[in-house]
Amino acid sequence: MTEQRFDEAVSDLVASLGDATRRAIYLAVRQSENARSVADIADAFGIHSNVARYHLEHLVDAEFLRVTRSTTRATGGRPANLYEFTNREVHLDLPSRNFELLAGLLAQVLQRVPSGDVAGIAYEVGAAYGEQVAESRQLRGAKDLSSAVDEVAGVMHSLGFRTRRDENEVECGYLTTHCPFGTVALENPRVVCSLDRGLVAGLTGTMHKDIEVSVSPHTRLSAPCITTLTKSS
Repeated sequence: MTEQRFDEAVSDLVASLGDATRRAIYLAVRQSENARSVADIADAFGIHSNVARYHLEHLVDAEFLRVTRSTTRATGGRPANLYEFTNREVHLDLPSRNFELLAGLLAQVLQRVPSGDVAGIAYEVGAAYGEQVAESRQLRGAKDLSSAVDEVAGVMHSLGFRTRRDENEVECGYLTTHCPFGTVALENPRVVCSLDRGLVAGLTGTMHKDIEVSVSPHTRLSAPCITTLTKSS
């Protein structure tokens, strides 16, 4: 990806997903098993239907969402528009490389900490940042553990982790098929996975109480790592 193309991609993402409400609507539709209507989104976010429609149509224009038709008729006799995810990935290569560089530098710094508890420090750093993200996105209590996993997987995806839910492989967790830490995670799994685990723990702290997070690192770049959420006893 060239610098010019990167700048264009960033501008596109900022225009489409820079607004906090629009970004939250995009994540809600993306994580939903069914297409969502204007009324659904308006009710979920406590906004006027015209505002919900404005954000949804903006996401359609940017090709993040697409319109389908309901099988039932809305007021006036016309089928209501429904909105669903288009499978367009929100992913930029250059930030991932920068992320990997910063992670490598962080790992080097932590390895020089006199206490030697680099994994514990990395966890604390990740947890603090996760709490900030949860607060900024107004994450609230999840109705069950599976819902918390869905929420976390969506947020992590938006942060550059390419995540995928597959309950046949991980019952209460998700797979990360692309980690922005790149080769740094392979070279420093104790530090990087502690940072990752702390980040997830920070996110879940506001959604569901008494959740324990575990991260199984990948052994090669092409293999996924596994994040699992369980209720503490």
